[in-house]
Amino acid sequence: MKYKPFPHRPRPIDFNQRRASAFQRKQNREANALPLFAEQIREQQHDWETEKDARQRRDDACVARWRLREAALWRKARSMYFALPEQDRASCRQDWVKVFRGAWTPTSLIYLIEKYNGVGAEREARMAADRKAMNDRITTYLLSQQALAC
Repeated sequence: MKYKPFPHRPRPIDFNQRRASAFQRKQNREANALPLFAEQIREQQHDWETEKDARQRRDDACVARWRLREAALWRKARSMYFALPEQDRASCRQDWVKVFRGAWTPTSLIYLIEKYNGVGAEREARMAADRKAMNDRITTYLLSQQALAC
């Protein structure tokens, strides 16, 4: 089956002079917000190098989390796909190539598989029942207030 690889990889952040000056302005704003405690606030603030390291770590961790999430979705999609009967699997594979061309993400595959394993139909039926119940509640409420029903 075709799939679209996850587009993001950990990469070095471009720390330029504009970001450094924005960080310096932020620290100045924090210190000047409470003028009586400006000295104490400045003592607690960290420098630009520490901030760069922290931002890079956060960015790398974020990309790693997203990649793990994407991999888990692919594993889920594959397990759902191989749980289908052979005939449904062939139909699913054909739709994957013809209908979803270029949109080869794990969520697209899960959506397509749910068309064949019945989960999608169950969800649609549940949502239709919820919509009907909501519409009935609204109608009952409107009919109980004759001034609004006109």
